[in-house]
Amino acid sequence: MSQATGEQLITMRAIAEATGFPLHRVRYIVSSRGVSPSRRAGQVFVFSEVQRDFIVSELHRAQADPRGNATTRPRPPERSPEQTRRH
Repeated sequence: MSQATGEQLITMRAIAEATGFPLHRVRYIVSSRGVSPSRRAGQVFVFSEVQRDFIVSELHRAQADPRGNATTRPRPPERSPEQTRRH
């Protein structure tokens, strides 16, 4: 849990395990949708709950339309000013 905001931070592996999607698919969604991690813990990227929800919705969206024929794609959630500060 993040001390500054009280918000839970989630790794890509945790998202994959919670949703049942393979880790490589979560990585692809993160990179192809331009989702920037909230923070970095060593070599691990962590995401906020809002970003997790966006990633999960995009995973389901990609599964429903594997050819990527969606007419519009929502923008990834922006990082809050608290998340952009370096500690």
